[in-house]
Amino acid sequence: MVCSYYGIAKADSPQYHFKPHAAFSQYAGSSCSNAKAFFISGNAQTNAQLFQNPSLVFGGSIRSNADIKVTGNGYVNGDATPAPGKQVILNGNGTVTGSTEAAAELLNCSIEDLNGLVEWVEQNHQNDQIPQTDKGRLPWSCDNNPLPNDPWQFCLQPNETIHLPAGIYWFSEWKQGIASKVIIDGYVRILVTGEIAIENHATVNNNGNPYDLLIFNVAEYTDYELLVDDEVSINALLYAPAVNAHLSGQSKLNGGIIFSELKLSGQAQLIRWIDEAVAEISFIQPAVKCSSIPEFSIEVEVTDEESGIDPESVYLFVNDSAIDYSVEPFDSSWHTIKITAYCDSVSCGITDGVIQIRADVQDRAGNY
Repeated sequence: MVCSYYGIAKADSPQYHFKPHAAFSQYAGSSCSNAKAFFISGNAQTNAQLFQNPSLVFGGSIRSNADIKVTGNGYVNGDATPAPGKQVILNGNGTVTGSTEAAAELLNCSIEDLNGLVEWVEQNHQNDQIPQTDKGRLPWSCDNNPLPNDPWQFCLQPNETIHLPAGIYWFSEWKQGIASKVIIDGYVRILVTGEIAIENHATVNNNGNPYDLLIFNVAEYTDYELLVDDEVSINALLYAPAVNAHLSGQSKLNGGIIFSELKLSGQAQLIRWIDEAVAEISFIQPAVKCSSIPEFSIEVEVTDEESGIDPESVYLFVNDSAIDYSVEPFDSSWHTIKITAYCDSVSCGITDGVIQIRADVQDRAGNY
């Protein structure tokens, strides 16, 4: 009697879509607009690094739904993939180390049921667990007077620091003053429905794992440009397909970005982190992997030491049928989890014969 342990994922709720877009697994930066080129100028660069080694390597690839222009001393250490029928335009000392072949189709920047996700987060956010800053105040508005009809305006004053615990949060806007710091303590997902404005020398998850912070900026208005400038440092995956962005000065973004129109200039750096490992799955129970026992417990431990486990892509199957289960993270960043379930003839539909248990766990870089 042989049992197999493998799996597939499913999507059945709005929060399932609060996960990294598939483009993050391939590209450091993606521009979704078909109207303007992805533009890299000055001494701006895109690169990549491995989780276990900070040395820069090939893999800082970029994607555009229009042309790609690399001018001055702009540098792409990876592939530069323009839209079908478009091209990569190099001027001055502009360099692309990889392929410049056009894509076969446009990049689909959308996610399914975005409106449903926004509504779900606005109703189920965990903003109440956000603690006070190091100045002894809650971060809702910089003048300490949140508007009654808009209480979730996240704002840090200059030189102010806050620790965000693991959770799902909703900011109606996000502002950080000079040299302010957001420190991430776990896996954090933030929906921003307004403007993001981060002033010079401010940091977000500085030196942290960029896959531990997922930001969706789905502004209800799109007439602002997100400017990341003056030594601002962000470690995150930032998804804002309807917003324009400009990384300039000595700014640095580790992780990945998806915007409508995208420009890099000055000495800006965009660095993708490459996750080469898949989650390690260990079945603790049942000890006998195939059994005719009509009821039993299932316990599975899963570890992913790099990008971490995607909480929305953890599923358990018995004999090809999805079953109810519980998940307990061993750490707030979801790098190790325990999956448990109980099976009998009712809950799992077990009949005599082979029992196959399938666990699917996908990491936040898309590996499974």
